[in-house]
Amino acid sequence: MQPYQTTLDWSFLDNNVLYDRDIEQDKLFAAYNKRLSSQSCNEFILLSGMSGTGKTALAQTIRRHVTSKGGFFISGKFDQLKKSEPYAALVSAFTEYVTAIVNGPNENYLKQVKEDIQTSLRTDLQLLTDMIPALEQINGLQQASSTVKGTEATLRLHMATRNLVRTISSPSNPLVLFLDDLQWADSATLDLLRALALDKTCHGLVLMGACRYDEVEFEHEFAEFLRSIEHENDATIVPIELHNLTFEAVEDLVSDVLRMSKEESRPLFKAVYRKTKGNILFVVQALESLCRNGFLTRDSNGRWQWDTGELKAWGKGVTNVEDLMMNKIRRLSPDSRTVLMTAACLGAEFDGYLLSEIVSVFDIPNAVDEAVENGLVAELPDGGFYKFAHDRVQQAAYSLLTDEKKAERHLDIGRCLRQNLSEEDIEMNLFLIVDQMELGSNFLDDQDEKDELASLCLRAGLKATRRSDFKAASKYYTLGIDSLSDRNWRDQYYLSLDLHNAVAETKYCTAEFDAMDKYINTVLSNATSLRHKVPAYSTKIFALGARHRVNEACETGFTLLSALGEKIPLKASRPQVMMNVAKTMYMLRDKSDEDIMDQPPMCDPDKIAAMSILNLLTYYAYLSKIDLFPLIACRMVQLTIKHGPCAVSSYGFGCYALVMCILKRVDDTKRFANTSFKILERYKIREWLPRVYLVTYGMISYYFKPIRDIEESLHHGVQVGLETGDLESAMISVHILFLHGFVAGKPLEEQEKRDAPLLQLMVEHKQDHTLALASPKVQAVHNLLGRSEDPCVLTGEIMDQEKLLEAAKSGHNWVAVSAMAVWRMVLAYIMNDYELALDMAEKSRTLLKRQSSMMVFVLIYYRGLASLALLQESPKQTRKQRRKYISHARSALKFFKRVSRYCPSNAMNKIFLLEAEFAVLKGKLDLAVPFYQRSIELAQTECFLHEQALANERAGLALRRFERRGEKAGSARFLREAYDLYEKWGSKPKMEQLAKKFSIPEERI
Repeated sequence: MQPYQTTLDWSFLDNNVLYDRDIEQDKLFAAYNKRLSSQSCNEFILLSGMSGTGKTALAQTIRRHVTSKGGFFISGKFDQLKKSEPYAALVSAFTEYVTAIVNGPNENYLKQVKEDIQTSLRTDLQLLTDMIPALEQINGLQQASSTVKGTEATLRLHMATRNLVRTISSPSNPLVLFLDDLQWADSATLDLLRALALDKTCHGLVLMGACRYDEVEFEHEFAEFLRSIEHENDATIVPIELHNLTFEAVEDLVSDVLRMSKEESRPLFKAVYRKTKGNILFVVQALESLCRNGFLTRDSNGRWQWDTGELKAWGKGVTNVEDLMMNKIRRLSPDSRTVLMTAACLGAEFDGYLLSEIVSVFDIPNAVDEAVENGLVAELPDGGFYKFAHDRVQQAAYSLLTDEKKAERHLDIGRCLRQNLSEEDIEMNLFLIVDQMELGSNFLDDQDEKDELASLCLRAGLKATRRSDFKAASKYYTLGIDSLSDRNWRDQYYLSLDLHNAVAETKYCTAEFDAMDKYINTVLSNATSLRHKVPAYSTKIFALGARHRVNEACETGFTLLSALGEKIPLKASRPQVMMNVAKTMYMLRDKSDEDIMDQPPMCDPDKIAAMSILNLLTYYAYLSKIDLFPLIACRMVQLTIKHGPCAVSSYGFGCYALVMCILKRVDDTKRFANTSFKILERYKIREWLPRVYLVTYGMISYYFKPIRDIEESLHHGVQVGLETGDLESAMISVHILFLHGFVAGKPLEEQEKRDAPLLQLMVEHKQDHTLALASPKVQAVHNLLGRSEDPCVLTGEIMDQEKLLEAAKSGHNWVAVSAMAVWRMVLAYIMNDYELALDMAEKSRTLLKRQSSMMVFVLIYYRGLASLALLQESPKQTRKQRRKYISHARSALKFFKRVSRYCPSNAMNKIFLLEAEFAVLKGKLDLAVPFYQRSIELAQTECFLHEQALANERAGLALRRFERRGEKAGSARFLREAYDLYEKWGSKPKMEQLAKKFSIPEERI
């Protein structure tokens, strides 16, 4: 006869059997199904409850359902002892995905995933592989990713992760990402999780999380994360709160595990419930404790039995589940206890190999197996890796160490790993090693060892920076600095320099500018050479620009350039600018593009540093010191000619082409734009493409390329900018795409549909400066569609005119102030309010210094038209006003005639409309009508729908002014055509205006 089993059999729970969780499970599946439906908004499913209430078990019930549908359920767990390790839980989850498809039976699926990932991620693949090393198993080694700094690096990582999720999931093959113990989540992961939760395009992603609500205070980072999600209209939180089991549920559980009736098991279950209050983890461990300590035994017939009096004694000796766990661990062998206490210092999951490098136990496998057999530890699918059965087990093992012993053990762990691991393994476990040594740093006395810790901190900070976790990086750099001696700038000069420069940059990235200034000033005071100060100065310039202190940014940059031997005056007269341009032109004489590119590359570090600083200053100079922009562009070209080309040279020649455009030298503009493209192609410097495309296609190409041919290149520049992290160039290019849609005459609804997701990109990437520049155009489209109270006031769904104007002025964003005026001018002209149009044109005149942007293109055209229209309608202007308006119109005509010499398709219809308006002003109607007709024909040929409508309207209005026989019928024909074209364009306010003023629909009938 076989002896009866003396342990409890919990196998009946293996099939996702839960007690007292029907309502919660129904909510979970309903939220899951809703999230994957096409009508659903983004949702974040949050399981909350106290420790031991079965949150993880509930989440796991959906796994089988997901996998049966061809999807994946992946999970990660945050660790209280590994909070500074960035993205650890996400890395664990995506590693689980990689393991599943690499070891899965479907090779065709693996091949398809590999192709899809390579196609969609391209240059971002290495960026993600740096964060998730397991991806190398799918796509192999990748080329080093572009070096991107600051918040752009974070946003690029967010975009790459979202792209990965979109690639590997769909509603028919969903990806469920479950993150446990969110109360211990690091800030970098929460930021990335927020980006995933708010992404409307990740249709196949279901986000789930679990947290202990009793450990999340109002100020907690996770609480702030939840509030930020709730604040958005595009995402909702689905809360599922778990409580302890009911009296009846515990009764059912005890009855089932003992294989006894409820009546028979009642005395035992009452004692258990009285002690555990229904906490499922406590219930299970209490029953295990009763069995293990002999309070619960089998009789001769194999039935479970107990003594009621002994149960009472047992209950008095148990206070909480952690006590049970600690008692259970104490019953293990000394070796197994040592292994568990050391493993608890490593985290919720641990590597058996690392344990072998730390613990001086002869037979570690047997020691770990003993813990596994006792249900304290479970082996993970990847051989040699383990996890604690529950957080409470880890906490119990950790609590067996006194505070002093904990610090000593952590320090010993860090030392052992540092001394025993190979360099490759040290890099892999860098965060763990530094964290362990930090926890034991109070016992570090030797300065040489402290210096070694500082060196490890620098490496860990750089690794965290590559993963875009700037808070963790800042912590490591600061720890490194604190580990150095008081004479660090003498004894450890280069280490001190690197740590201070690095921490200053991370403080800039986290907008802690006061702390950043402190570290920058320390570098500037202690660095022994100018070259060593350049990174600190660069960070300072970036930070000044971010704080809208553009003038100071320029002054700092020019001071540094002067120290590098490249002096540029802070104030320059026009003769000085022209002399510098002439000097550059002289240096370029007789030099072909091949001559420029075939020079040896620039190798002087001071000149390379100067080129980098000049690059930084171009944007700030263009915004606030436009007179200095030509000097900066010329200096980049001069340095390239003297010292050879470098990465910045392609952009330098693009800026120089822009200068030629401002000077109206269109042939040179075209030539040096092509030089810029050639250098870009020769050196294959992809990260410079967005800046080059911005300055060429975005600002000057309308001089020599049809507007309809520019859009594709602008889109390409945006895409590459997003991929390489050059968000500044990408977002400004998005703004120009908005302008392009209007100038190209695209239907308004098509513009709105195209603009909306691009504007959302600016919001997501926190590009407030460019958002202020772009929003007026998007709101103008809304106005023209009839979605505002007053078509000439930029207040509606997208923006509030007064609030944005006030914010732009306070932030010294004068280009945005001018942009608002330009779009109000356009709206006012279209709605026939010519005085308002000219008032707005006057307020945007500062843009005319930048005669090389599409916004200037719009300003010059509509200012000229409004001037002529006002003179026609209100001929009693003062002589001074009349001269001014005539001058505006002639300037517009001259501008577009110049453009027409190189690209007639962009200008001829505008020239004929201006000529027609001039003819009307002179009373020459017979001359005006053919001009109007020619303008209409050319606008139709180029698909300038709005300008075709405008030319018809202007012709109709002109004919109405002349009281000659037959002219009224002619005006009606033009006005009816204008009405039809405005309808096709989609402008309801304009249609209503024409219908009310001229009874267009009735006349048409």
